[in-house]
Amino acid sequence: MKKLWAGLMALVVSVVIAQGAWAADVASVKAQLMVARENAVALLSATDVAAQDKFVAEIAKATAAVDAGVAALLADKGTAAEVAAKIKEFQETWGPFKQTRDGEIVPMLRAGKKDEATVLLKGIQAERFKKLLAALEAAGAK
Repeated sequence: MKKLWAGLMALVVSVVIAQGAWAADVASVKAQLMVARENAVALLSATDVAAQDKFVAEIAKATAAVDAGVAALLADKGTAAEVAAKIKEFQETWGPFKQTRDGEIVPMLRAGKKDEATVLLKGIQAERFKKLLAALEAAGAK
């Protein structure tokens, strides 16, 4: 009976640890998404090229971390199907979000077109950002 109990407890502990790892990975993706966002917001008010370069580099670094986290979650056979589905949902919005940010907003800000960039930021990008957060929170991020 003691062996059965010990085996059962080991199983429960491993499931709890695994669920914590999923949440930590999803939470890490969300944390890096927020870092990218904070630097994009800071870029909006940056006036000199050196400051812009710093914020763009931080955005790129955080974006790479988000991409790596998403890839790891989807590659991990231990990721629950519900979590994987939400991460795929995240990915569907993340691509266009990055494309607009990197291909339109950043160049506009570097060219001094803050008003045009703000229109995109407050419009389609704000909508996409809400979807990104919703997908991560549904996947277990807090």
